[in-house]
Amino acid sequence: MDSATATHASVTLAGRKFAISTVTTPTTTSTYLTGPGGGLYYLRPFLGADDGLREIIATSTGAALRIGGNVVRAYLYGDIIEQA
Repeated sequence: MDSATATHASVTLAGRKFAISTVTTPTTTSTYLTGPGGGLYYLRPFLGADDGLREIIATSTGAALRIGGNVVRAYLYGDIIEQA
């Protein structure tokens, strides 16, 4: 399977800066964030709907990103990511 990875700018969510990467295959495009400590996070559609709202899921544990005890979610609209 052929895939391409592209690294884009960065985004600040809950006061932390994340690098944005996309992985594109012939059938899908997935968006990943790399955190300040090197953690890798996947932007998963929230509740299976594709309304732009995404959960930020750690690829190592499958747990949602929490900062200060609160789950961090983001909106993904094309190339724009902003905190929900």
